Amino acid sequence: LPIRVVILLITGHRIIVEPTPTKGLNNENTSPKKKVESTPTKSVNNEKSSPKKKVDSTPTKDSKNEKSPTKKSPETAQSPPPKKNTSETTPSPKKSPDSVKTSPDKSPINITKKNKVDIEQNGKFVTTAEEEQSPKSSGCEKCNCLEVASDWLISSMEGVFYKTGCLIGKRPWIFLIFTFVFLVACGVGTIFNSKAEGDSQWYPKDSQFLTDKAIVDKYFPAQVSVAQIIIEADANVLTANIIQKAFVFDAQVRQLGNGSSSFQTVCIKVFGNECLTTTILELWNNSESTINALDDATALSDINSVTVSPITGAPLVVGQLLGGTTYSGSDIASAKVMSLTYYVSASASGNLDFQTEFLSLASKGLQNAPGTKVYYFAVKSFFDVVSADFANDQIFLGLGNFLVVAYLLVILGRFNCKDFKLYMAIAGLILIGFSVLVAYGLAGYLRFESTDLHSILPFLLLGIGVDDIFIITVEWENVVHFKRPLHERVGLMVKNAGVSIVVTSMTDIVAFAAGATTILPALQSFCIYCSLGILGIYTLTFTFFVPLFVYDQRRAARDLNAFICCYKHEDYEECECSKTSKLVQFLEKIYCPVMFSLPMRIISLILIFLLFGFGVYFLTQLEQNFDFRWFIPDGTYLSEYFSINDKYYPSDGLAANVYFVDVDYYTEKDKILSLYETINNLTTTKAETISFWYKDLVDWFDSSQAASLSVTVDPNQWPTVESELYSIVIPAFLQDQQRYRSDVKMNMTSFEIFASRLYFSHVGFSSSSEEINGMDATREAVLKVGYLENQAFAFSDQYGGYETNKVIKVELFRNLLVAFACVFVICLILLANIQVNILFIAIFKSVFQYL
Repeated sequence: LPIRVVILLITGHRIIVEPTPTKGLNNENTSPKKKVESTPTKSVNNEKSSPKKKVDSTPTKDSKNEKSPTKKSPETAQSPPPKKNTSETTPSPKKSPDSVKTSPDKSPINITKKNKVDIEQNGKFVTTAEEEQSPKSSGCEKCNCLEVASDWLISSMEGVFYKTGCLIGKRPWIFLIFTFVFLVACGVGTIFNSKAEGDSQWYPKDSQFLTDKAIVDKYFPAQVSVAQIIIEADANVLTANIIQKAFVFDAQVRQLGNGSSSFQTVCIKVFGNECLTTTILELWNNSESTINALDDATALSDINSVTVSPITGAPLVVGQLLGGTTYSGSDIASAKVMSLTYYVSASASGNLDFQTEFLSLASKGLQNAPGTKVYYFAVKSFFDVVSADFANDQIFLGLGNFLVVAYLLVILGRFNCKDFKLYMAIAGLILIGFSVLVAYGLAGYLRFESTDLHSILPFLLLGIGVDDIFIITVEWENVVHFKRPLHERVGLMVKNAGVSIVVTSMTDIVAFAAGATTILPALQSFCIYCSLGILGIYTLTFTFFVPLFVYDQRRAARDLNAFICCYKHEDYEECECSKTSKLVQFLEKIYCPVMFSLPMRIISLILIFLLFGFGVYFLTQLEQNFDFRWFIPDGTYLSEYFSINDKYYPSDGLAANVYFVDVDYYTEKDKILSLYETINNLTTTKAETISFWYKDLVDWFDSSQAASLSVTVDPNQWPTVESELYSIVIPAFLQDQQRYRSDVKMNMTSFEIFASRLYFSHVGFSSSSEEINGMDATREAVLKVGYLENQAFAFSDQYGGYETNKVIKVELFRNLLVAFACVFVICLILLANIQVNILFIAIFKSVFQYL
């Protein structure tokens, strides 16, 4: 399309595929590629052309209206005046209108085809060619082999489409039977179609992330789901009243559900039967009497004095639970928000039911606490909000289908009782649905899985399918007035429309096929489904829509009503308002004359290149990024939660771990500590966030500990017996430092350590490039220590997204090049203009090099 637009604006000529008669029309042996100007006389089909007569190059005034009673053009004259220099030729396989003709008194001329028109003369189908004369260029005339090849290809395609269209016009039921069988076969193929589960479809096939994730899931499976509220106060959230109302909410959470969905059943247990929570209420040991006795001063004093949780005995940093904090010296004076967090088992059968009840309770806010607002979140919130948004979008889907039907009604027919195309518009929508079935059926046979991304396939195919229907309709309007049998007019329609549809379908299929070379399984599958769907549209357009179109034309020819097909109009006369299209009138009388004028061509070219320049500039400003929050609609409770969370609890950076598997913790002490120092010194790591049990074990185990454990040590303060490290020292350390118990997977019977981890946080990344560089730097640092990839590796749940962005960044330009090269070849063959194609490839190459 861009190539055609530029050619149109530069030259002012449209690329027209003319309907030409083939062998069998009017019993004339005509060559589809040879057109000459014909001046009919009484013996128009029998006279031979005179080579000495000059070709008339003046277009007639009424070349498009041969039935005018007031003026006659040379084409309709019965006998031309003797002084007219006109020639009368019949198509011959040995002659071409492009061949050089000579005259005794004139130099050789080149006959250049300027325009071609199909007209009706005396009830017969004739093709005229308006020609212009130009002096023959000196020297040897070069043969354009590319144009010859293009002409041969298009001519062959036109011949096939013409014969196919004639067959459809005669026996449309054959193609409808074929369509039925084809769709049944595709329906059977959907049985083999399956939907890919999990997120693995969005990661490269050879993804290191998937390999690492399998190991992590084996030793450190995700076991925790989180439910949280954030309480915001107009002034200060650290008042006795708000703390007491927060305690009431906490008590209600602990009483939620019954049986398998109760909080006491699904919560994560620590220190016996104590449920794991992170709240400011731990300062007062969750004691109702203590909390109810608080006043503002006492509450603030306890907040600044208590540093250890009375429940867990672990350090309690109250500042991490607050937001919008103000200080008086080193003491906390006030805060805008506080958070209450509850941890439940992800594998518990009643987990989802508990989350549902938690969200319902949180939506009611704090009771009797004016000036406060509660923001809430649970793991299932994302699914709930997005699913509800998709359900609401069904309204827009229905509206979109209605608009498409309205558009089809406008372009397919006229607004009268006979030519109104309601059923054809519906058939167009059905065609799109059938093409989706074709895509899923053929993909099922090929064993390609679908994903959630495939839900947009109908929308994409809708635009392409409507475009093909539009082409069919336009070509029918070009041949509908020919005085030929219906099947021949359908043949001419399919002949001209078929080539255009082949070009558009082929370029679309090739573009998506180029995208299918990606190593991202979900994207590869989507591109294949799109290619198969477009192939389905192309096939069904001719085997389903055109046959129905033929039946509709038969109905109209019999004056049957467009709505009630069994009702026949007697002496039907079309109303004046439906005889002409206002859109066509606007395009012919206003738009085309203005746009094809020289000033508008210049203005259009300037605007195109300005738009191109803006596009190139803003493309350089485009950032590659992804955030799952983009799927969350504004105004929902979840979007409000994330907004307040980002405001008062800004992220300290991406959390990650270095995992150790089958490592010798006795002999490789220096190697492990070296890896710790490497991670600590990385510029992409926040050193203060590192937490490593092994480093603290080395610092913890000294001579006094060795003496108390009755363990002999070497001069480096390390056990001299390896078994004592695993059976005595490490168990004692984990008992003393219980916060590390979840970081070491150890069999306390055989004293074998299967895996362990080092925790750290990355610095804040501002772009996807920084994220990718941070991930790569961390992975390389771990490998440089000397461990194998499956022995020690850096891992984060977000690394999978970073890998995907890394692949997309590379494949974007590769797929653009592949797709552009394929489309370039197609346009080169069909346009047969190497200069135009080189122009576009040069522009594309310069832009690509700049990027």
